[in-house]
Amino acid sequence: MFMADKEFRGNVAASAPTGVGPFHRNAEFTKGCEKFILAVHKDEGLNAMYEGLKDLNPMRQLGGEHPAAHFALIPSLAALKGTIHRKVQEVWGPLGYVNLRQRLCEFCDHEGFVRKADVVEVLRETLGISEDEVGSKPLDVWLSQLTTMKKDELKASTLMISLRPALPQKDKRRVLTAFKLLQGPSGTARLGDWLQRPRATCARIMIRRGDLGMCCNLFKIDVQWPQDVSTSPWLPQWIYVLLVGLVTTLFLAFQIVHLMDFFPKFGWFYFVFLTNWALVLESLTLLLLWVSTIWAYGSAPGEGQKAPLFVRYALSLWYIIQPMSLVVVILYWTVVNQFWDPYAIEFSSLWAHLLNWMVLIVHLFVSNLPWSFKNGIWAFMFSAVYVIWTIIHYFLEIGKGIPCDDYEIEKCPIYNTFDWNKPGQTIGICVGASVALLVVLGLYTGLFRCRDACSGRGRTSTGEKDVEAAAAS
Repeated sequence: MFMADKEFRGNVAASAPTGVGPFHRNAEFTKGCEKFILAVHKDEGLNAMYEGLKDLNPMRQLGGEHPAAHFALIPSLAALKGTIHRKVQEVWGPLGYVNLRQRLCEFCDHEGFVRKADVVEVLRETLGISEDEVGSKPLDVWLSQLTTMKKDELKASTLMISLRPALPQKDKRRVLTAFKLLQGPSGTARLGDWLQRPRATCARIMIRRGDLGMCCNLFKIDVQWPQDVSTSPWLPQWIYVLLVGLVTTLFLAFQIVHLMDFFPKFGWFYFVFLTNWALVLESLTLLLLWVSTIWAYGSAPGEGQKAPLFVRYALSLWYIIQPMSLVVVILYWTVVNQFWDPYAIEFSSLWAHLLNWMVLIVHLFVSNLPWSFKNGIWAFMFSAVYVIWTIIHYFLEIGKGIPCDDYEIEKCPIYNTFDWNKPGQTIGICVGASVALLVVLGLYTGLFRCRDACSGRGRTSTGEKDVEAAAAS
């Protein structure tokens, strides 16, 4: 401790810290001149050694929990706990330790004691820690150190304290301050409020440490597989699967009709328009989602299962089409075909600019698919890609397959009002569309919360049902 304090370090009698090793004391200082081999003259060798120490940090730490060098094959308690930490995060996510405590409490007696065999069962069966990841003997040695006079039993709270990751003092102080702010006159805090507050606190801490991805991943798909994908809050499971198939068939049919109406007129220029991008993506997404729903319907229900990569890709596309369908409706009826002075359009165009969004809203309310505001990052990425495409279209002078009033046919913008020949106006539309997308994402967040509140899911949609059970116990 004194070596870590700059004010006291000068008063400590210790050998120069010239390396990190298992037995350290630097013997070069006490060797006789005849045994000193670092230089011809011992004083010159020691002076050179001291000069080389000026830029070293004597309190440096080796990264990672695994032993280094010759000790790599020796079982390590730090490595054992590191494996458990990773498994808890992988299986249960941010609320993993609350879920772990709940599982342990299911095996506890009235005094809070749990058998070692039950702890091993939770770690092996529920968390899926294999023998290769953590051997039986190191695990038994660790659990035996936590037992009391009962020899084969330990307190669940003792196990959780042993597992608890160490926080730096400044981070611990922030967490304690956040908890005190939630306490009422009785000195207690609501579990739901506390579970939300530490997430924000964690984010601020990770931002300062430059490691936000450890706390919250904007691109992470949080879904309980398979129940969230194959069930509905209102319909029996088999009816919901059929409904998703019906919606998918409807979108594919109207996609074909829309192609038949507009592809002969525009040819391959059909694919330069935002509406058609969104419409094709909607049909593809619902097809992938239907396959995912059938897959989930045939999967055995369980907790802590990770959704397949195919399903997570389908959901990421679903997070694009839901808000973007409304953005297309807003842009079309305000910028392209103003609703206060509309011109006549074909039924397939009405489907692409209004009716498809209505069907997607119905699908939203009958599904159990999760949503949070952060999922809007997918829609922003889609929008950014399309804006980049319009810039490429402008510079390459691709045109849109039909003549326009102000330019030659190959220089026609995709939309007359979205014209990079008038960059000020176009950038203004981009800014306005971005603001509109943020508003739409907020609206969708409210719609999803309304759905969950009406269906009785509420906060339990992301696994917080186990959290409330843990709090009750």
